[in-house]
Formats: sequence, C-alpha cells, structure tokens
Amino acid sequence: MLNKFSKGFVKQSSRNLKDALSVMKKPIFWLIGGTFAFMSFNHGMIISHLLPIFYDRGLDAKTAVLAASCIGPMQVIGRLMMLASEKKVSVLSLCCVSFISMFVAGWSIFLGNLSLGLIIAFVVFQGASYGVLSIIRPTVISGLLGRNDFGIISGLLAVGFVLGSALAPLFGSLVWQLGSYDLVIFVALLLPAFSLVLMIAAWRLKPQ
Repeated sequence: MLNKFSKGFVKQSSRNLKDALSVMKKPIFWLIGGTFAFMSFNHGMIISHLLPIFYDRGLDAKTAVLAASCIGPMQVIGRLMMLASEKKVSVLSLCCVSFISMFVAGWSIFLGNLSLGLIIAFVVFQGASYGVLSIIRPTVISGLLGRNDFGIISGLLAVGFVLGSALAPLFGSLVWQLGSYDLVIFVALLLPAFSLVLMIAAWRLKPQ
C-alpha cells in the first residue's frame, strides 16, 4: 500500500535538519497532525474510562469486562478487512470510513443504556476503525507529503498522536467532573467529525 500511494513522491533527502523541518511551514502538515491528534484523543478518552462508562450504561462487571476485552480483537479484524480491500479502496476512503465509524461508535455508546446491541455496535465500530487508523498513518503521510525525509516527518507527526493518547485520560476526567460521562462521550464523538474535515482538507492540498 505504501508504494501504491507514494509513487512519484520519492526524491533525494534534505541535506540538513533545517531543510527537513521546512515541512512544518506547509498547512497540509498541520492538517495531518491535527487529524492524528484528534483520533488518538477520541480513543484515549473513551478507552481510559471504558469500564465506568459501561457501568454507567447499566452493564454488570462481567459483561463490562467482556465487552472491553473485545476492543482489541476488533482492531485486528479491522486491519484484516483493510488488507482485504486495499486494492479496491483508496487511502482517503479508508480514513473517511474509519472516522465515520468512530462517530457512529460514539453515538452507539452514548445511547448504550437503551440496548445491549448498541454496546456491541460500539465495540465493533470503535475497535475496527481505530485498528485501521492506527496502522494507516505511514501510508497517509507518504501519500500526502511523499517519502522524502519520511523518518523526520513521521516522527514530528507522531508527537500529536502520542500527546493525544497521553493527555486524553486526564482531559476526559476533567470533562467528567464538569458534567457526566454523557458529556465525555459527546465531546469524544465530535473529534472524528473534526478529523474527517481535516483529512479531506489535507487531501485537497495534496501535491499533484
């Protein structure tokens, strides 16, 4: 997949660090970085508070733990589905579908007290979509910014992703103190919508 979407972007690496860092002057760099940060923030807010959220939705301890433990396997299934469809679907389409799936997952857990089926839907959509997005980042970077100085660029863009994961649990706790887990979920489910907008904007700025 990497070669397919980065064709035509390979060129000689920058001669020094200053030249390599010039990519930070491009709006597309910040659009990609924002996309990754929102993505990790969404998952971090939900997953770090998942058991209390499940309890708040009326699940007993055993069912809550079982549902939470299925997030990981669903990530694997999402990645297998991506591999099966990569020759038929573009990277942009995969990202858009994943962001929409995370948005649907957010509403599913928000309304999860109405039906166990909605909890299951959350596990499926959240797990599968995050599984895809967490491994497609290198392909997105090379597809939009090329493979020149790929190590430095991907490392810079990983900062937002890592910070999102690190700060999300604390931010989720602060939001919970302001309201309830309904508010935490609502804030989290808005983030994939923002990511979708940023990703489409980044793709429109893609060098031809």
